[in-house]
Amino acid sequence: MFRREVTPLQTGVWLLCAMVGPLSLLAGHISWPMAISVSLLCLALSYVTWNAPQIELTKTLCIVEYIAAVFVLGYFARWSADLWPTGRGYPTVPFTMLFIAMFAALNGTQGAARISCVLAYLLILLYGIVLAAGLEQIEGKELRTARSVVPLAAVAVLLLPAGVWLLPVGAKKLSKAFLIGTGALFAVLCVWTSGIVPENVGVKLNWPFYEATKSLSFLGIAERFEALVSVASTMSLFALYSYLLSIAGALTQHIKDTWSKGGIIAAAVAAGGVMPFAHKLSVLVVIVMILMWGILPLMSHFNKATKNRKKDKKSS
Repeated sequence: MFRREVTPLQTGVWLLCAMVGPLSLLAGHISWPMAISVSLLCLALSYVTWNAPQIELTKTLCIVEYIAAVFVLGYFARWSADLWPTGRGYPTVPFTMLFIAMFAALNGTQGAARISCVLAYLLILLYGIVLAAGLEQIEGKELRTARSVVPLAAVAVLLLPAGVWLLPVGAKKLSKAFLIGTGALFAVLCVWTSGIVPENVGVKLNWPFYEATKSLSFLGIAERFEALVSVASTMSLFALYSYLLSIAGALTQHIKDTWSKGGIIAAAVAAGGVMPFAHKLSVLVVIVMILMWGILPLMSHFNKATKNRKKDKKSS
């Protein structure tokens, strides 16, 4: 079930759905030029990883990658508690989200990808309404920013596509259009938020994008768009959790065919266990993602290439 291939288009839509919510949480904490630069660097690593020859997933490697996926999931699980700022979301919302995403992932990689593709239409509608309503509020002078601080959380989100190589084979080849689209999306969110919320105010807010929606009007009538943003971001994080749980299912199936569903359930439970402290370890999460999802497959490729050259020299 978990080895069924999903198409590159499905995978790209799935990842965009999974990333738009977290990126909206970070918009306003990073300048738009820096957002583009960081996006290009992180996504370039993902692109190189996608196009590297497939490495053999041994049982030991699967276990290590599984632990890394659980740790990353635990890090992002805490984020869902901040999607409804007026309520007390922790720990009810994160555990509920993990539980729902677990059932989506239990349907297999194809099933989880298709659910996210359906959610994509709703996300386009919801974010489209909010962004369109805020165009009149954007002030050009607020876009002149010299801020160059890059939150590690932004790097973690932008490294998510690097894990695609752990999914079924058909999901690994994504296009350059995905890279451009993701970088442009983050830049748009940053420009939109920075143009409405002044820089000196945005850096003090937990969710500047959410606060920006409080001052919007639609067709000249003041509206409250906070609920739309919270709903859209909730759907996005659902796609993110189902993506990471699908990776966990694919890894456990590599170890043993009948372990896939048990691996997903165990990953959801373990992520809930590490959630209270994992969300504070942004540096460690970024290091784990770079090493396990980026450098490891590239090192394996270079090692194989070196061995092949040595064999060619001996044979000649």
